[in-house]
Amino acid sequence: MSLAHLGEYLFVARFHTKDLAWKDFLIDQSKAYVFSFLFSQTEFWLELSHKPVVMPLVAFGVVMILFGHFLRIGAMFTAAKSFTHLVQHSKRQEHTLVTEGLYNFIRHPSYLGWSLWAIGTQIVLLNPVSFVLYICATVKFFNDRIPYEEMKLFEFFGTDYIHYAKRTRTWMPFVDTWADKLEKW
Repeated sequence: MSLAHLGEYLFVARFHTKDLAWKDFLIDQSKAYVFSFLFSQTEFWLELSHKPVVMPLVAFGVVMILFGHFLRIGAMFTAAKSFTHLVQHSKRQEHTLVTEGLYNFIRHPSYLGWSLWAIGTQIVLLNPVSFVLYICATVKFFNDRIPYEEMKLFEFFGTDYIHYAKRTRTWMPFVDTWADKLEKW
């Protein structure tokens, strides 16, 4: 977790220096995030003596965490100044539609990376309850966030965004995006 939060902070330090603040570690980003962290730690410690350590499962979780982390950080650094932690309500002058690098293959690579990282942490901790809750929370969060963000991206970039969205998948199961809904119409 420390590596992930440090990566978030270093990204802001590199590309949004004038806005750099403690909040950019994203440690206390929401009450739900803090609660889920505390719940998962409690589950881990309560179950520790009652569950066998399944090393292949733990190894799989570590791979998910690392892949997810580097996918997220890679996406953030690819987008550079066009990436912010909050959905933008108006287009900034330096904001461009990023379609190269990871964005050439995945429409929201930082979101996919964060999802893999978060769920992978619960696999490593062998937390069955938190594993299910993290999946549900991730799907709900991105079902709320992505459609709104995609409407804003369409507002900023018009048909260029629609063409990009049509050719680039999100790879996030159970997440229904605005661009996907638009294509169904």
